[in-house]
Amino acid sequence: MKKVLLTGAALLMMAAAYAQTNTATLSQSGTGNGATLDQTGADQTVTVSQTGTGNTATTEQTSDYQQEIVITQTGDDNTASAYQNLQAGPGNLITISQSGSGQTATADQSDFFTIDATTTITQTGENNTATVNQAGTGADLDGAIGSIATITQNGVGPGNTASITQTNSTDDEAVINQDGQLNDATVTQTGDNNYAFISQVSVFGPQTATINQDGSDNEAFIYQEAQAGPNNVATVDQVGDGNYAYINQSDLFTIGATATITQTGNDNDALIDQLDAIGSEATITQTGDGNYAYVQQNVLSDNNTATVTQTGNDNEARLLQTLGNDNVATISQDGDANIVEGLGGAGSFALQSGDLNTMTITQTGVGGLVQIEQVGTANTATIVQSNNP
Repeated sequence: MKKVLLTGAALLMMAAAYAQTNTATLSQSGTGNGATLDQTGADQTVTVSQTGTGNTATTEQTSDYQQEIVITQTGDDNTASAYQNLQAGPGNLITISQSGSGQTATADQSDFFTIDATTTITQTGENNTATVNQAGTGADLDGAIGSIATITQNGVGPGNTASITQTNSTDDEAVINQDGQLNDATVTQTGDNNYAFISQVSVFGPQTATINQDGSDNEAFIYQEAQAGPNNVATVDQVGDGNYAYINQSDLFTIGATATITQTGNDNDALIDQLDAIGSEATITQTGDGNYAYVQQNVLSDNNTATVTQTGNDNEARLLQTLGNDNVATISQDGDANIVEGLGGAGSFALQSGDLNTMTITQTGVGGLVQIEQVGTANTATIVQSNNP
């Protein structure tokens, strides 16, 4: 019989190896259950399943590489918290699923190694709150890279709130989908080449969507278009060059909607669609050179307001307000070689069709071009150009 003798050093190595690859699975059925799980090491996995009411699950993982947390809660008043934020990466995964009402979910993947992290939160019910934080600890290489956060909320009652924060980030993606009433969504991103998307659907508003991006070549999309109203508010703030922002508030209930895009930098694009809009407001403010603004308030659109303000050179504003009455368009451009025209671009005309519409164009600078057209009765157009030849 062969005997194997393990030295103290070998025993320590084995213990460390086992400690680095831990798996924890917890299942609870009943009411008022609580679970707290902490793991330290590498390749950690936590799975929590709770069925009942008033359950609470808190998990925290500390490691240098790849961890996974899965929390599933069925019932009312559940709270789920998942933390992978102390050298817990890269390649971490958090998945939280909640069915019921009055739930709260928090996911935090923030640290030096916030690289290729993924968080998915799905909530079905009423009064849900979801928060995701994926932040790098510093700038450049210390930032978050390639992380993905997705929040989906489906509820029949009011009060859903979703928030995603990705700071010091590059190539990150934030997606929020809300189907219910009185939803509030916020995405905050700092860095370059980030993507933010918010979609809100509800029979009765109001709903609020806000995207803040600081950096270059970022993309922001807000959709409040499938019975998502009335009195919805969509706001995009972008600072940097080459950014793209799009807001769509188009539906039968586009009543009293407000869309605002503010961009500071060069070569930015801002587009707002408000179709079937009544009493809605579209505002685009751009500071810098080579910016592009597009506003469409079309199809049975009455009492709407479109305001475009551009400061800089080689800016372009396109406008369409048709099949409506009492619409107001105000475009102000301060700089050289600026253009006001229709949606079709070169050779097209900024158009208002209907009655009692008002259009005011002000250009200050050299070589400005204005092309407008009004079709209907009792419309008013004012053009002021303080341009040098």
